[in-house]
Amino acid sequence: MQEHVVAQRLAKQEQMKRQQQAASEAYMQNVYNTVAAADLNGIKLDKRSQNLIYTGLVQPNYPSISGKQTNLLGHLLEKYQYVEPNYPLIAEALWLLADPDGYRSKVKEQGKAAQVEKTVRQLKTEQAKMATSTPVVEKEETTQRRIPRNGNFFKR
Repeated sequence: MQEHVVAQRLAKQEQMKRQQQAASEAYMQNVYNTVAAADLNGIKLDKRSQNLIYTGLVQPNYPSISGKQTNLLGHLLEKYQYVEPNYPLIAEALWLLADPDGYRSKVKEQGKAAQVEKTVRQLKTEQAKMATSTPVVEKEETTQRRIPRNGNFFKR
């Protein structure tokens, strides 16, 4: 009976191992397909960024607080949460992960407002230049001034 229970547990562990392996391979393939397109939600990626994102999501190269290895995403989350606290950055990451469309729309609105501000500043600068520029110089009269002379100079 004990051998039968042990065999069942070993079979369960083996099945779980195969499921984890299949899930891991599917995850790696999905990440690869996402990054290989060189376009991430409308943002163009260069080769360096593609490599950083792929390896950062796939390879568990960093030690975790729990003692296990983690990927770059987990490492950076732990770093900015516990080691070097940066709560605004963590809150921004949470907002992006929880509501990607809302976050992107706010970022776009902020970019538009900055562009409008820049355009208004340029217009005001150009108007100020136009107002302070020297007016068109009027042509000076080209009449020559003559001293009236009475006849001959040597005549006195």
